[in-house]
Order: sequence, then C-alpha cells, then structure tokens
Amino acid sequence: MTAIDSGRRSDRLDHARRLAESGDLDGAAAIFAELAADEDAPDRGEAGEGLSVVVERMAERLLEDGEPERAADVLLEALSVSAVADPARLRVLLGMAHRSPRADVSGVPDSASADSGEGDTGTS
Repeated sequence: MTAIDSGRRSDRLDHARRLAESGDLDGAAAIFAELAADEDAPDRGEAGEGLSVVVERMAERLLEDGEPERAADVLLEALSVSAVADPARLRVLLGMAHRSPRADVSGVPDSASADSGEGDTGTS
C-alpha cells in the first residue's frame, strides 16, 4: 500500500466521522463497513469501532421509532463484518429487536415454548 492509498483511507475515515456527527448515520456506516471489511487497511480497527458506534445509534433510533425489523437488518449487516468492535453489545440490541412487540417473528418459535414443547397449537 502506498502513502497515497493510506491518505485516501484516512480521508475516508475522517469523512465517515463527519457524516456521523452531522447525522448521516447510513452514509457513515457504509464507509466504516467498507473500510472495516478491508483486511489490509491500516485503520481497520478504527473503522470497526466507528461502525459499531454508528450502528448502535442507528439500531437504538429504529427501535425507538418502532422499526425493530430494520434495526435487526442493520445489526445483522454490521455483525457480518469481522472487524466490528463490541459485537456482544450489538447482539444484545439484536435480541431486543427480536423481542420487540412490533417485531415480525412469524415462523420463529419463542425459546420457552420451543424448549418445553408447550407452544400455542392454534386450537382452542
């Protein structure tokens, strides 16, 4: 990698930070994810941290807005990037999205009923 490539990556990382600060979380997440996915990037760790922070904010806002499915999608996409920082925290938010009363979990068994075999049979 040349110094020019490194400078461009650093500029993109700074640009992603500015986008996040201005409220463009989608744009920031896209740049952070791209940089964090590049195994040769010297700033991969920083990009992974930025991705984690931005996605956490996005998911929290989506959950507050009653959009747990979109929150789950955002979280799953971020968790697919191996360099994402603090994946445990993102998984907790993912669990919250799946447990949200507004989440469409049709076809996904509740863990308690799946374990006990006492699910709703649909008959009364």
